[in-house]
Amino acid sequence: MEYGKDATLPKAQITGLYGTDNVTYTVTTDYKAGSPVGEYVITATASGSDLGNYTAQTTVTSKLTVTKKALTITAPSQSVTYGTDVPTMEPIIGELVGKDKVTATVTTTYTKGSKVGTYTTSIGEVTGAENYEVTKVDGTLTVTKADQTITLTVNPVALKVGESTQISAVSTSGLDVTITISDESILSKSGKAISEGTVTITATQAGNENYNVAES
Repeated sequence: MEYGKDATLPKAQITGLYGTDNVTYTVTTDYKAGSPVGEYVITATASGSDLGNYTAQTTVTSKLTVTKKALTITAPSQSVTYGTDVPTMEPIIGELVGKDKVTATVTTTYTKGSKVGTYTTSIGEVTGAENYEVTKVDGTLTVTKADQTITLTVNPVALKVGESTQISAVSTSGLDVTITISDESILSKSGKAISEGTVTITATQAGNENYNVAES
């Protein structure tokens, strides 16, 4: 019988009675629902007003074997952004008996800085499952691209012809940033004002396998 189930006790089979003689057997066991895995005694005890007319055994015993209950523990599947710490991951534990408490650790092949992609999450140490036949199921941790922020600095922003400005741009990703000037006949790439007019300065980073495209 599986752990956690109510005991279904067999009926005692009585043979050799004469007529309507009153002899019965009461079947009991020391097992209770929720008792741990193991062997328990089933006892059949005879009684009845005509029992004295027979040489039958007054007590008969047999065994009740309690087996482990199947339990599936699944590692969670979730996602993180590139560059973040390993997240807290809680196992998904199947149905338990009564007030049983089963705990499990979750491990992953992902570490902070791992590239964008899919990594395995697994169930590690399990405690409190002595009465369970545990099946461990892996999950996945998906790492997605991170956003990046570009800081574009132009100082000063107003020039006279012949003057120069300092143009710089950096990204939080650390990747190289491309600076584009809308009209280089007005302002050169080096930041020198060539002629009168207004330009738009744009800083972009094309992204890579771990970062999304960014523009400022």
